[in-house]
Amino acid sequence: MKKFLVGLLCILCLFGCSRNKANDKDISINIKIVDEISDEELFNGTLTTKAETLADALEAAKGVIDVTMEDSEYGKYITGMLGLEQTDSIFWVYESDNNKSCIDAGMCMGISDTIIEDGDNFVFKYTDTFE
Repeated sequence: MKKFLVGLLCILCLFGCSRNKANDKDISINIKIVDEISDEELFNGTLTTKAETLADALEAAKGVIDVTMEDSEYGKYITGMLGLEQTDSIFWVYESDNNKSCIDAGMCMGISDTIIEDGDNFVFKYTDTFE
């Protein structure tokens, strides 16, 4: 029994020690939300989070920024923000001028794949164009 408990303790230590240290500290990301249809800025602020991905940060910020997301085979995607829901011709896109994941890919990929770092800037646009 003693060997079993020692083995279990070793396994728990391995899992606990392998946890990503980035999640242990708060990071701040800057979020700007723009409705390009009505040419209005809806939000401009900083979120503080322990999240690793943009999707997780937005999920945790639901009390500050009302976000609706759906799961797809490519990860989560935004269907609505601050009461503005996507339609067949109007949708949500986002960009970043300094996020490493976006820069490395040459564009911002899905929010589930975007790893966030302290000081990242994101602009979300409710728009009818990809320009």
